[in-house]
Amino acid sequence: MSFYFTFKKHFSLIEKRKKIYYVLGLLLFILLGFLKNIGGIEYFLYLFVFLPGLCLMEELQENKIKVSLQSTYL
Repeated sequence: MSFYFTFKKHFSLIEKRKKIYYVLGLLLFILLGFLKNIGGIEYFLYLFVFLPGLCLMEELQENKIKVSLQSTYL
């Protein structure tokens, strides 16, 4: 029961556009807990490399669009 309240508290503190990454990371963490007998580093790459990479990629694309729009108006 405390997991629910912790999740709810943290979920409310995160920016709206990054909430999907928080949920994906949480689900991946739980899934990897069930699959802990599977060996290999590939499964941890999803949690520690690909998910933060997706979040950064979204921010970089947003910044790129803003810069291109600003340069158009100059």
